[in-house]
Amino acid sequence: MGILNVLVAGLGAWILGLAWYRHFGSERGGDRRRTVAVAALPVMILAAGFLRHIYFVSGLTTGIPLGTIAGLGIGLFFIAPWLWLRDLAERRDRQITLIDAGYACVATALMGGLLVAI
Repeated sequence: MGILNVLVAGLGAWILGLAWYRHFGSERGGDRRRTVAVAALPVMILAAGFLRHIYFVSGLTTGIPLGTIAGLGIGLFFIAPWLWLRDLAERRDRQITLIDAGYACVATALMGGLLVAI
C-alpha cells in the first residue's frame, strides 16, 4: 500500500463524486460547480492518503471487504454525523444532508476497498 494506492483511491472517489453530484445535486453549485470539481481532486487524494495512514498503522493492509467496511464506517460514523450537525445548525434541507452524507459513505467505502486492493 503506497502512493499508487492513494492516487487510485483518491481518483476513484473523485470520479464517483462527479457522477454522484451530477445525478443527485444537479441544481447545486451554480457557476462554481467547475471550481468545486477541480478543487475536489486534491482533497480526495489527501483524504485517501490519511485513510491509508490509518489503515497502515492499524495493520489493515489486505482484504478488500475489510477495507471497504472500514471505509464505510469512517463515512457513516465520522463524516455523516458531522455533516448532519452542520446542516441542522444552518437549517439546510434534509435532502442535502442525505445527498452529501450518502456520498461521504460511498466514497470512503470505495477508497477503503481500493486502498487494500492494489
